[in-house]
This record gives sequence, structure tokens and C-alpha cells, in this order.
Amino acid sequence: MKSMNIFLSIVSLVLSYTGVSAFAASTPAAAAAAAQLRTVLVTGGAGYIGSHTCLELLATGKYNVVVIDTLDNSSEESLKRVKEL
Repeated sequence: MKSMNIFLSIVSLVLSYTGVSAFAASTPAAAAAAAQLRTVLVTGGAGYIGSHTCLELLATGKYNVVVIDTLDNSSEESLKRVKEL
């Protein structure tokens, strides 16, 4: 259950960082913008390489990023840092 909660918090973090709603776009323009973005799954996205990969993908403005990480070799602290950037 802990892994699922961590996964959901990571997804929420990424979605809030990109400004994409997890449920539905609030306006037709937002829905059109979200439909044009490609979705990328980044495994290990809370680690050093994965988090920097996520930042670079998000910086292009062309991708929605979904992260899955077990936090075996990383911590939630790295996710807090990504959110700050």
C-alpha cells in the first residue's frame, strides 16, 4: 500500500508541476493543449538521472510525464526538490 501511495503522490507532483489536471481539463483550450502533448512514462523518476530526465522533458513543453519509482535507491526529498525547480 505504501508503494501505491508514493506512486500517487509522484503522479500528483508531476501533474501539478506541468499544470495538467489529473481528471479533466477545465476549458476546451486546456483540453486541446493536453491532447497535443505526448505522455512519457519514466521509471525511476525520483532518482538522480530520472528526476533530471523528467525536468528536461517537462522543460520542452511537449510532454506529460508520469513517474513510477519504488524509492529503493532514492527518497521523497528528491521529489520535493523537483517540485521547487
